[in-house]
Amino acid sequence: MNKTMQSVFLLLLFFFSVSVMSACLDEGDNVTLTGVLKKETAYGPPGWGEHPQNDEKMNYWFLYPDRIPECFNAVDDDTRHYSKKMQIIMVDEQYSKYRMFLEKDVKLSGKIMFANSPYHSTPVLIFHVSGVELMKGGDN
Repeated sequence: MNKTMQSVFLLLLFFFSVSVMSACLDEGDNVTLTGVLKKETAYGPPGWGEHPQNDEKMNYWFLYPDRIPECFNAVDDDTRHYSKKMQIIMVDEQYSKYRMFLEKDVKLSGKIMFANSPYHSTPVLIFHVSGVELMKGGDN
């Protein structure tokens, strides 16, 4: 009986460990989040915000998620502690298609991406956006 209990315990421990590990998101994972979609200006080259009067001004879209994913399987610890917004990367036609959802509560689906360029203004981004829809009652 002791051997059976030990086997059951180890099996439960294994399943718990796998579920905890799978809760963290990897680059390329599909994600669907709700939150407010916003367009904001960020500073680019040459000083990336250190000299705003001389820096290029770039417009980016961000999702301010209602609930932030708990963790990411990233090598960089900075990625694990990102800000409460996620930059959105779409193809040109999508910006026109989804413009009506700016400043509204939306449900957005896409893939997780970790920043790898100075043009990425948040450590975690959403790219390959597959859909944006207005949340019920989300017309601010």
